[in-house]
Amino acid sequence: MTSIFLNNRNQSGFTLLEVIITLIVASILGAILYQFMGTSLTQSSVSVVRVQDEFELNAVMEKMTAHYRDFVKTGTITLADFKTDIETDDPYPGGSYGVYTVEFSGYIKFNTDGDEINGGTSILKATIKKGEQTLTTLFTK
Repeated sequence: MTSIFLNNRNQSGFTLLEVIITLIVASILGAILYQFMGTSLTQSSVSVVRVQDEFELNAVMEKMTAHYRDFVKTGTITLADFKTDIETDDPYPGGSYGVYTVEFSGYIKFNTDGDEINGGTSILKATIKKGEQTLTTLFTK
């Protein structure tokens, strides 16, 4: 009868120590994987928002440019008036350029070295921003 019990002890299986070590190793690997993948999962929408902001900002600048070209053709507005339109929320009757923040709106000129300096009256520099995207253009007389 004792020989039957001795044969049962040779059965294969995991000891409690092996199971505990396996769980510890798996949890360490899981923590490393979470650190590696966590940022990419939580920040995955940022690039989509940036592209949307850039698209909307380009649409705003296209509306501004088209509006300015119409003013130049008809001669109904000065560069100073257009500067005011850029800085206001509702620049013209029946329309708006869109949602943006004016970062810079002012007159510039270039010195003999080609460097930009403040001043003048013939070049209007407009820098607009939405989210993290900025866009700059020059309007001239």
